[in-house]
Amino acid sequence: MNADIMTTPSINLSFTASAALSDNLQRVLTDLIALELVGKQIHWNIVGPNFRDVHLNLDEVVDIAREGSDEVAERMRAINAVPDGRPATVSAATTVPAAPEGEILTGEGVAYIVSAIEAVVATLRG
Repeated sequence: MNADIMTTPSINLSFTASAALSDNLQRVLTDLIALELVGKQIHWNIVGPNFRDVHLNLDEVVDIAREGSDEVAERMRAINAVPDGRPATVSAATTVPAAPEGEILTGEGVAYIVSAIEAVVATLRG
């Protein structure tokens, strides 16, 4: 077997997620992916006072969202649910507010990312 080829083991799980559980996890996945994307958008376009600190903190938000979305997607697969992280799905279903276009001042960027995180938390709480 070629070590460069990753194979997915076939596991016969006796548990299959209910539609409600799958839907809830999908909503969380969608919002975490959106948070990662908008976090990077703000990260790239932030300007103003305390630029460096905000820039670095946004990277932390992005990393946490990325790790979280991967964990949720893998757990979905473990319970025979099918995660959907396609851009069209994320765009259509997220509760994360759209990121502002263009450059954004640090204060506005922080306020925006807080609102984005709050949207994800609301989804997590269901």
